[in-house]
Amino acid sequence: MSHFAASLETVLSEWMVPTKADLLATSHILAPKDTGYFASTLYADTPGIFEYTIEIRASSDKPKAIWIREGTLPHMIFPTHGRALVFNVGGRTIFAANVHHPGTSANDWGDRVLDEVGPRALLNLKDMIDAA
Repeated sequence: MSHFAASLETVLSEWMVPTKADLLATSHILAPKDTGYFASTLYADTPGIFEYTIEIRASSDKPKAIWIREGTLPHMIFPTHGRALVFNVGGRTIFAANVHHPGTSANDWGDRVLDEVGPRALLNLKDMIDAA
């Protein structure tokens, strides 16, 4: 590996640390929050620096991530544990054998995260390369 390539790899490795932290923090801030559970499932990882690709991602292993991004069609919800769904509405406890969910609109919060983090990350990378 040439000196230039080694220097660039060092700069990129150092750049990924604050960029990953910024990506995760911004993801937590901009994630949709009904209960806050979804935001708590987000994590950031850096699979590495590949020949022409730098990958940093904020992810969730929960299927809700796809439902939020893509939206859902109207659907029925059934209890997974027990025989009834239990929830509060206006301070009253409601029991139901099932409920009809009206569906949700798609939410592009992940794109907004990238729109916010991307320019900061590029400026930071430029500053680090200039300083190297």
